[in-house]
Amino acid sequence: ITFYNDKAGDSKLTTGNYTFNLSYALEVAENFYLSFGVQPGFIQKSISYSGLYFENQFNGIGFDQSAASFEPTASTSYSTFDVGAGMYGVYRIDDRTSIYAGLAGMHLTSPNISFSGGTDNLYRKFTFHGGAEIGIKNSHLTVLPNTLMKFQGPNKIINFGTDVKYIFQEQSHFTGFVNELSMSLGAYYRVGDAFWGVFQFSWTGLTLSFSYDMNLSGLSAATNGNGGMEIGLSYRYGVGHGKGKTTRFL
Repeated sequence: ITFYNDKAGDSKLTTGNYTFNLSYALEVAENFYLSFGVQPGFIQKSISYSGLYFENQFNGIGFDQSAASFEPTASTSYSTFDVGAGMYGVYRIDDRTSIYAGLAGMHLTSPNISFSGGTDNLYRKFTFHGGAEIGIKNSHLTVLPNTLMKFQGPNKIINFGTDVKYIFQEQSHFTGFVNELSMSLGAYYRVGDAFWGVFQFSWTGLTLSFSYDMNLSGLSAATNGNGGMEIGLSYRYGVGHGKGKTTRFL
């Protein structure tokens, strides 16, 4: 179950997303796994017009909120059903080499999010990601090329790049990634937007990451050519046994 709530601006625009996530994974063939997921939920939004000023309320000296705004303010809140779904597959070629891909669709009902009483349907969003983990023979190096693509109406994001990982200590065959000790460096490009580098250090399921991006688009003028630093911390806990085949992660 996931929930998200946000209130912003003078209009007190409040957005709430509440979803239930359900997935199922199965071994289709030896070393080939598929998982399927669905995410039904609700979107709730509300707005307050009392803190807003409109052009028609300007009387030449100031804004008179008692004057009619002539804006289409048919409602101050709404609630609508929404649903997403996706699938993911991974094929393990050997202990150090695998390929994976996933496809998901969000806002498949294209819900109407208009406050004016008209029609303003939310664009459906489609996401694809894929990549590989390629172990270099007779070395401790692993190459991890990957890509992420998102499309929503006229908007799109296309990322691609790779990490190069050095493994100090191999993962356990019984607990998956939990006992791995590794360090990686990566370089990525977002088409028409930015370039960024990544450093990660992983130890017994805990991963600490640092990234720094540099804007290459026309928006770089707004940042004076400076980039942005991000720091991430994650933990994966393996549950199960059986040479990795039955390992599950929380």
